Amino acid sequence: MDDRLLASFIANLIKAVLIIIGILFMFRLIGLTGVVSSILAGAGITAFIVGFALKDIGENFLAGILLAFKRPFSVGDIIESNGVKGKVVALNLRDTQIKSDSKNIYIPNALLIKSTLVNYNSEGYLLQDFNLGLEFGSDYDKALELIKSVLKEDEDITNHGYSNSAVVAGITGSTVQINVKYWVKTGDIAQKWLSKFHEHYTIMASL
Repeated sequence: MDDRLLASFIANLIKAVLIIIGILFMFRLIGLTGVVSSILAGAGITAFIVGFALKDIGENFLAGILLAFKRPFSVGDIIESNGVKGKVVALNLRDTQIKSDSKNIYIPNALLIKSTLVNYNSEGYLLQDFNLGLEFGSDYDKALELIKSVLKEDEDITNHGYSNSAVVAGITGSTVQINVKYWVKTGDIAQKWLSKFHEHYTIMASL
């Protein structure tokens, strides 16, 4: 299966089912047939009690199924939800693993269903945005011209059907804030471009 997110989730689900079947089979194999029958007979009551006691786990499990098939994101997408922004690493039975600033963050699946979820990837492209601060009195018009020329000329940035921009977002204290937004192909190119603009920052700060 090419879909890593769905493949991983289904694999974990099958693994859990096989473990349960294996335990029941083991009881039968060692002659504890009565135990198996009792377990199956009381499965309804047990399921109700366990379901009530572990309702949060069950809720996250069902939310994981919805996420796996509804597909609001895929492995490698940059998403933001519940104040956390990062790259999707895996969708598990209980939570979704996100990597942000070299930290692994696990968000319960139910929170992703209930809360607003922003996916920064669009049809293989990723929207990046950040602010640059220039000292008040700098030639910010020239800085904007430099940024826009880089956005237009570099082949890694797409200019077809997506809007790239560089505008003065406001003034904070003695600093002019320039907001830069651009679309790049999904992958390491986005991080490369963020580093590239940081390299240009020294030049613009002296304008």
